[in-house]
Amino acid sequence: MTAVAGGIGPADLLAVDRLRERLAAEARRVQRDDLIRLLDDLPALDEAGSMRVVVVGETKRGKSMLLNTLIGRPHLSPVGVDVTTSCWMEVAYGEREEAEVAIANPASPGEPIRRLCELHEVERYVALAEVTEPVIGVQVRVPSPVLRGLTIVDTPGVGGLEAGHSRTTLAVLRTADALLFVCDSKQPVSEPEIAFLAEAARRVPTVVVAVTKCDINPEFEEIVEATREIVAGTPGLESAPVLPVASPLADRATELADARRAQRMLEISGIPPLLDNLRRCSAAGAAAVRFENAARVLAEVCRALRGRSDKVLDLLEGNADRERDVQADIVALRKVLDDAPRLRVVVHQSLDRLHHEPAEAFDVAIEELRRRYHSLAEKGSAALLPNLASRLIGDMTAAAVAALAQTARHCTRIVADLMRQLGGADRWPVTSTTAPAGFAIGLEPPDPSTRQDGVDLPAAADLFTNLVQIFAGPIVASAAIGGPAAVAVSMVLAVGVGWVKAKSGAEQERRASLAAWVDDAAADARARFRREIDSRVREAERRVARVLPALVAAREAELTRLSDELRRVRSDAAEFGAALEERRAVAEGLRDVEREVGALVSRAQEVRRA
Repeated sequence: MTAVAGGIGPADLLAVDRLRERLAAEARRVQRDDLIRLLDDLPALDEAGSMRVVVVGETKRGKSMLLNTLIGRPHLSPVGVDVTTSCWMEVAYGEREEAEVAIANPASPGEPIRRLCELHEVERYVALAEVTEPVIGVQVRVPSPVLRGLTIVDTPGVGGLEAGHSRTTLAVLRTADALLFVCDSKQPVSEPEIAFLAEAARRVPTVVVAVTKCDINPEFEEIVEATREIVAGTPGLESAPVLPVASPLADRATELADARRAQRMLEISGIPPLLDNLRRCSAAGAAAVRFENAARVLAEVCRALRGRSDKVLDLLEGNADRERDVQADIVALRKVLDDAPRLRVVVHQSLDRLHHEPAEAFDVAIEELRRRYHSLAEKGSAALLPNLASRLIGDMTAAAVAALAQTARHCTRIVADLMRQLGGADRWPVTSTTAPAGFAIGLEPPDPSTRQDGVDLPAAADLFTNLVQIFAGPIVASAAIGGPAAVAVSMVLAVGVGWVKAKSGAEQERRASLAAWVDDAAADARARFRREIDSRVREAERRVARVLPALVAAREAELTRLSDELRRVRSDAAEFGAALEERRAVAEGLRDVEREVGALVSRAQEVRRA
């Protein structure tokens, strides 16, 4: 057995397999088919998929030029002193050159209008000066060997790291395997840049820093070394590589007829080491995430099995109060199942506040933005006017992302409380937006017409995952951007269609148009958010009302099976002592497994931090 990338060795693989088999044996013994499904669905730790790298940087740092160089298409993403990327652009491997544009759909946020375009047309959709439509993102496919197994996402450059774009980027990083952060050789990495990097390192397993424009600064090595020291001294970034690059040198190397000179110039450009680091670090980070996910699932299964074992032992040793509680829970759960209309009413009442509370919070955030940007439009520096609308769109998007994510968290907490009130489970795992990338138990909800054995942990987790997706965006607006950011970007860009009209004319005319547009955009954003959140709450109510009865039935079945087991053991007085000792041995064995799983989780977290 060979080692896996990311510091994961054969001993780790063996430990996961051994613990999985031990837990599966116990799950089979107690007929917990739901836990067996969880264990069976664990992905192999040595599975390597396509790696996803998000490219981020302050404006004018050479980010788009670096992207073009990496994929061997010098003119793909717009580059220039007065050119700024206005939207997300994903570039991946394809057998032929093709591009698809995602445009915000005012009628349905999260379901964009899609339009095919030629590669030479991409600039008019992504360059701020050229944009005339609310473009969310562009997906590009090119037959570049570099992109085999690697997807690169370029982010909007408008507004820098202090604007709403950076907060949206942070939300999207949870779906990435690596962050390629771009700064330049004019000065060491700045405080805002390092603050962004530190926050990003909590969301993405791998960070690589590229220092660009090293071909135009003879003293670039001092800047690179200073940046290295700052990055290495920042918690969470100690092992992040900092690499000097010069994109123009790599581009020139492709034009040289002399192969040796071309190879030498390519080496000097720093592009090959950057690509090597991206691939190696991304693979290591993805492997570490898979390892941690596996350890978390083992821990969840172990907790469920140990909780059941301890309860059985407690009841057999004579805890009459607990046994009466079991019988009372069975009766209560059966009453819930026998009164389906009442259950639907309870679900509606529990989620009702979500129809208005998120919208009220969003209104407050948008009003603060409206006042600030209205004032800037009327009295701010003239230099701010060209990008003012895009900055507002970025900030409104960030406000919508935060509101949708918060609503998803509130919904899962409300439903978890409801389940506890109904006696639905000892522990309901919430797969939230704070979980590591990829930790989602994606099984289909149980069929309400059939009675499931056990608590059905996967189905419970799936319900919470689905609730998060209902509010945070189950549809990916573009492959580059998904989750709450997808819905938020679509929603906000749809209100921004009119801003392009304010880009021309005399200064006072532009100021008046911008100020009026800011007011209209804020009002439109509030109205759209209210409609969207209301629709999503209704969908959440339908989903919970459909799935909850099956989960309650699964809980009732588990408690009934537990009661039957107690009755069988007690019915044979001669064998009772042996049965009690057997279950004590099972409980002690599970405590040993729990300690091993705990050590595995710690090991996984250590690997991921490395």
